Amino acid sequence: MHIRLRASASSGWLPASILAACAIVVLVAYGTPISQTAIFGAYVIFGIALPGMLWVRLLRGRAAHISEDLTLGLVVGYCIEIATYVAARAVGAPLLFVLWPISTLVAFAAVPGLRRHWRGGDAQAPIWWSWSLAVMLGYLLIYSAGTFFVSHHLTGTDTPYADMPLHLALIGELRNHVPPQVPWVSGVPLAYHWFFYAEAAATSWATGIEPVTLLYRLSGLPMFVAFVVLTAAAARRLTGHWWSGPIAVAVALFGTVAGPYRWLAGPPVFDTQTLGVTWISPTNLFGLALFAAVVLTFEPAGRKPEGIRSVEIAGRLDRCLAQGSCSPTRVRSAMVRFESGPGRDDTRGLLRHRDRPRTFWSSCALSASSTTSGVITEVEFNAKKRELLGRV
Repeated sequence: MHIRLRASASSGWLPASILAACAIVVLVAYGTPISQTAIFGAYVIFGIALPGMLWVRLLRGRAAHISEDLTLGLVVGYCIEIATYVAARAVGAPLLFVLWPISTLVAFAAVPGLRRHWRGGDAQAPIWWSWSLAVMLGYLLIYSAGTFFVSHHLTGTDTPYADMPLHLALIGELRNHVPPQVPWVSGVPLAYHWFFYAEAAATSWATGIEPVTLLYRLSGLPMFVAFVVLTAAAARRLTGHWWSGPIAVAVALFGTVAGPYRWLAGPPVFDTQTLGVTWISPTNLFGLALFAAVVLTFEPAGRKPEGIRSVEIAGRLDRCLAQGSCSPTRVRSAMVRFESGPGRDDTRGLLRHRDRPRTFWSSCALSASSTTSGVITEVEFNAKKRELLGRV
């Protein structure tokens, strides 16, 4: 009995179950009907994550840790969902896109050669790894409730953040029209990173949940999970150590650049503090999840037999990232340069061995110089802004 409990905790099922229960309690406390929460959870699991996981295992040719497989499958499922929904909505049959998860589940259950992808691998994570990620996700849940849910109600009069009506309008546009147009200017194509809105529109059609509930409560939660778990998995694979995962997640969530002025209310460089814009900019949160998946799938390329298949997954994720969010694409080119540079050698060896210090320190110098340039640019901008305001 003790061995089974230990195995359950190590696999992540126990902390995941506790986290899911806490999320349900918080959502219900902030006005989300429990029926809609259950429908949304069932759709995310069986309509996006599970079919996506099966395709990931097929393309990789193996099963990884269940947390990695499910979250990477969630992101791949998002990409397939968006592609199929856009096609279905364009021909006037929006619900036709639900055939992709149904056909995937049926095919992988009926075809003998595909059934093996239902079985998990032997990878086991340390107990503390699973629980540390669950604690971080629990903090994100509390943070979301205390900073966003409390000021954005589902019913009644409210004063939401200025961009929230824009997000709702774009979800409504993608729910009714493809190709999309600017909702407030008739006949003008929507030249914007609109894939998040297509995903929310598809989920609304599949579940019957109103866009405002998805935008204000539900859609962001699985994207948080994907970002945290995939960031930790990428760090572990890059360094070869489990402890690097929670540290990478902490840096990604809470790290920012140094502030040269005391009077600056926010971060000195715009959009460098992840948590500050996650709910008010859902395209940013969606892009973070996509980018974490791209980094994870690019990392083993050229080093293992699965490398080519991982590049195939990464290529599809990268195309989705290009239309999913504006902010993560700014650092996408840096990731490509990193992979094409030391990618001929073992990346973990770059961090472990002392015979390649020049490459390692040059990467650190590049990162430091980029950060310094950003700070200097922002400082000059703020100084100019204060000068212009002083003339008014």
